[in-house]
Parts: sequence; C-alpha cells; structure tokens
Amino acid sequence: MLNYPRIDTLFARDSDGVINPLIFSRDEFCLLDCWNFTEKIQGEHITMRFGRATEGSNHPYVVIVASKDGQPLDGHPYLASAVDGVAVRAGKAALRVLDRLDVPTLTIYGQGFGEGFHRNTYAQRPGFIAFDALAGNRWLSERDLDHVAEDLQLQRVPTLDIGDSVDAMEIIRAGFASEVAGEEEWPGAGIVGRPSMPLFDARGDRLIWQLEPADLKAGLR
Repeated sequence: MLNYPRIDTLFARDSDGVINPLIFSRDEFCLLDCWNFTEKIQGEHITMRFGRATEGSNHPYVVIVASKDGQPLDGHPYLASAVDGVAVRAGKAALRVLDRLDVPTLTIYGQGFGEGFHRNTYAQRPGFIAFDALAGNRWLSERDLDHVAEDLQLQRVPTLDIGDSVDAMEIIRAGFASEVAGEEEWPGAGIVGRPSMPLFDARGDRLIWQLEPADLKAGLR
C-alpha cells in the first residue's frame, strides 16, 4: 500500500462543516482516554518503500512516490528536492532493518516540507520527515517507528504529549510552536493522535485521528 489512508478529524462535523466536540467522528474514539500526540506537519505526503532487488540479494531497491496520486516524483520537482539524498542514505541501512523485522518490504510514510511547500512553511530548505511505517503488512508501534527512523537516519515527527480528547482540544486552543521549525516562530499545524500500539476497529481500520486549529476556527456546536 503506497497511498496513505485518510485520517479522520477527531470530532464529527455537521452539514456546515462545524465540529461538535461532544460527538466523535468514529464511535471507537471514545473507548480510549490515552493517546499519543504527535505534531501534524504541513507539507505533501511522500512514500518510500524499501526492499531487496531480488530474493536473497544484498542490494536494496527503493520506490518513492507522491502519496496523493501514487506517481513517481519525476513530475514533482519540489517533492523530489525534499528527499534528495535521504533515500540513498536510508537505503544503505534498509537491508539490516528488513532482516531485523523479518519482512520483505518496509514502507515509510512522511511529509515533504520546507521551502516550496505551503508558502515556505517552517522557513527551511526542503526536507523529509517520517510519521508512520508499514513493515510488510504490519503497522509499526510508536516505539518501533522511533527505532526504524533512527536506523535509517530519518527525521521523525515530534511527540508532543500523551492525553485524552480534552487535552487535545486544550493544546489546539492554546496553540503551540512547531518543533520542526527550529528557531523560527511557526505555529504548529495540528495534532495527530494514535494509541502507543496500533489498534483497529471491526472494519480493520486503524484508530487514528487529527485535529487542527482550523477545525476550531470554523466554530463549535
């Protein structure tokens, strides 16, 4: 799976797009009161998949696509600039990670960000930051993702806090500075909440949500 699944907003919206903080967009969201909050990065989805060139080969291959349309980055120059050198560096360690996880492929989902993305958000040169990973057909836990990102020398989205839906609303209302922006004073684009270990509903969909300042600016019911 190269295209990243859509992430639902935490709360339900009415026909005018206004959220209701008393109603979750999915019933399963009310079952947990402990979520890992990570910073939502403003940019464009990029997917990198690593594997072996042939079975038993000591040479890795990597496929890099724009997650929105599943097309190679050749037609997206500014996306290609975000991963310049990243795939080569990560590819050297990918085989060791594949062996350790005992999987044929490793898919890294991330964002291209920086100069050229969304009015030069974060005021940095283009870069790539990982926010999720699929080992074979298994989603990695937050802890395993940290290890894989370190092994592949990939930047990882910052962890903000642990809390419930009320905590998430308070963080968004108060606002926070993006940790990715470094010394620049850029506001955080939002929060992504997920359990420390991947959990799924009866349909097989993961429990994961997002909440942005724009959701609150649109008003509350």
